[in-house]
Amino acid sequence: MARGRQTGRILPHQRDTDDSVPIIFADAVINEEHAAAVHTTESQGMKPKTRNEYRNQHKHLMVFWQNKYPQYFLLGTVLLTDEEKNDPNKYYYNNQHDLRYTGINVKLITAFLSSKKTKANGNLVHPSHLSKYGDAIKWATVAGKKLPTEYHIGMDKFIRAYKKEFEFAEAKKNNNKRKSEGTEQTTRNPGRFPNYLTVHLTRPMGILFEENFDVQHGGAFVAEINEGCSAAADGSICRGDQLIAIGEKRVSGMDFEEVMKLIVGGVEMKTKLSF
Repeated sequence: MARGRQTGRILPHQRDTDDSVPIIFADAVINEEHAAAVHTTESQGMKPKTRNEYRNQHKHLMVFWQNKYPQYFLLGTVLLTDEEKNDPNKYYYNNQHDLRYTGINVKLITAFLSSKKTKANGNLVHPSHLSKYGDAIKWATVAGKKLPTEYHIGMDKFIRAYKKEFEFAEAKKNNNKRKSEGTEQTTRNPGRFPNYLTVHLTRPMGILFEENFDVQHGGAFVAEINEGCSAAADGSICRGDQLIAIGEKRVSGMDFEEVMKLIVGGVEMKTKLSF
C-alpha cells in the first residue's frame, strides 16, 4: 500500500517502463544549434542562483574532505578538464573538482553535516540547512550518474534523526526561557520542587514519554502531546521537557522502565508531574 500524501504527478521511476532494449542511436551527437536550444529550455527549470548554491555546497564538502580526510578527497573527487569547466550545461563556475558520485561514501557526507549543525552561538541550525547539501548531491545526478543505495539510506537516517535532535533542542531552549521568565505555572504548586513547572493532570494525560539517554539527566522526556487530552488542555508542557518528579518522588536519573511503572501504576485520578 502506498504511504504518504499522494499527488497527481507520476514520477519517472514510478512509470511503467522497458529498459531491456538498448536506446536507438545512443551515441548520437546533437548539433550545436539544437543543443543550445535544448539548453535554453532546460535551464528554465532552476534559477542560476540555485545552481550556483548547489555547486558551492559541493565545494564546501570537498574543502572539508581536503582538510579533514585528505585520502578520501583524493579518491572521492575528480579533477575537471577545461572542457568540463567551460561547458555551460554543467554550471561548474569556479570549481576545479567535482564529487565522484558513483560509490560515494555516505559516512563522509554525514561527518561533514555533523560539523555544520552547530552555530557559533551554540544553537543548532535548522534541518533544512543540512538537507540542502543532500539536495545538491541529488541534483548533480540528473546527468545519469547514480548514487549507491547505502547513500540514500544513510542520508535519510541522519536527517530524520537530526530533525528530532533539533526539535528537542528547541523545546528545551523554549522551556528554559519560560522558566527564566518565571511564568505562573512554575509557582502555582511549589511543593518540594519550587524551581520547576508542576502540573496536576487528569488521566488520560496524553503524554508520550521517551527514554532520555543523556548521562546527566536520564529518566524520561516528553516526546509527544496528544490533542484532546489533559496535557494539551493544560498548555504549559512542551515537547522535550524533562520529567523531574512524579508526585513527591524525584525520577530524573532513574531507569526509564521504573519511571514508566510509576506513571502507569498510579491509582489517583490526577497525577502530579514536575518538569
